[in-house]
Amino acid sequence: MLLEMSDIKKEYVLGPQKILALNGVSLSIDQGEFVSIMGASGSGKSTLLNIIGCLDLPTEGRYRIRGDDVSSFSEGRLADLRNLAFGFVFQTYRLMPRISARRNVEIPLIYRGYSAKERRERAIQALVDVGLEDRIEHKPTQLSGGQQQRVAIARALVGDPALILADEPTGNLDSKTGEEIMGIFQRLHEKRALTVVQVTHDPFMARHGTRLIQIKDGEIEGDSFILDRVFAEEILA
Repeated sequence: MLLEMSDIKKEYVLGPQKILALNGVSLSIDQGEFVSIMGASGSGKSTLLNIIGCLDLPTEGRYRIRGDDVSSFSEGRLADLRNLAFGFVFQTYRLMPRISARRNVEIPLIYRGYSAKERRERAIQALVDVGLEDRIEHKPTQLSGGQQQRVAIARALVGDPALILADEPTGNLDSKTGEEIMGIFQRLHEKRALTVVQVTHDPFMARHGTRLIQIKDGEIEGDSFILDRVFAEEILA
């Protein structure tokens, strides 16, 4: 088992008001799954993803990663876990605009102590893996939205994480480009046995995974394997 959550609750306090974002969520994810977490805006899906990625901690409940209880981790150990175990892909790409695609991809490796030569080699290979071998030294402002998201995927992959976490990864893209991005995720999942968890509000994009978790009002209302899976046509042009 890669990760396991038991009765997770997350409460936010906004002045006199308390908001229960997650209410007793329990789930487990195995190595090699491609999980889509689907729900409407405000359903709690992004909060759940943030807790999975240790960007936030639950108010109550237990979260184990490879058997280790995350609640017992120090801040330093949590930071190490985020750096080593997870690769993050966000809707808004979060690239540094003044440096090249290659240097953006190298950033996680700086914190891991890789040499400049190792960083360069690994970043170039990651960009090749997502079809950007001809855009390696381009800056984000010289790239389309889909190409920028590929850079973000390469950055997430470069450290060989145990888990890729994607928060609405096609949300800022047109449908054709979104299909291309999902094709990259599917190829990486299948060829590398990579574990992917994506959050989406789009049922069509959710069906690119192998398992669907539906969340509403902070509770899981459905968890099933995807039998009518959509296979994207990956276009690396």
